[in-house]
Amino acid sequence: MQVADGATASEVLADLDPELATSIALMRDATRLLRGAAYESFDGAAPQQPVHAGVGGPYAHVTAPLRRLADRFGTEVCLAICAGRPAADWAREALPSLGEIMQDSDRRASAADRACIDQAEAWELAGREGEKLRGRRGPC
Repeated sequence: MQVADGATASEVLADLDPELATSIALMRDATRLLRGAAYESFDGAAPQQPVHAGVGGPYAHVTAPLRRLADRFGTEVCLAICAGRPAADWAREALPSLGEIMQDSDRRASAADRACIDQAEAWELAGREGEKLRGRRGPC
C-alpha cells in the first residue's frame, strides 16, 4: 500500500485491504491510537479546533448511548440540531462536565478490559507454573 504524504489516519485506514492480515493488525492497533483524545464540549459557536485528527473531520462522540451514559447527552444535542430545534435544557446543562465524565468512563472501561484479560490469562496458564513457553514469531 502506498500512503500519500499528509494523509490523515482516517484516509490511511480507509485504504487498507481488509483481506490482508497486516491490514487487520493495523486496524486493530489504530483503535488504541485513536483513543485518549480530549473531549471538547461547547454550547454555541464551534471550538477553535473542531476537527478530530483520527477521523479527519468534525466528530460528535455519541457512539454508545446505551453503554455510556455521557454519550446520551451528546446524542440529544445532535438530534436537536438535526431536527432544527433547541437542545433540551438538561442536555445543555450537562455539557461542561461531560469531558471529565467521559474520561472517567474511559478509564473505568480500560480497567475492566485489563482485568478481564488478566483473568483469562490466569485461567489459561493455571497449572503451568515453571513451564518454559515458546513464543510465536512472525505474522499472526
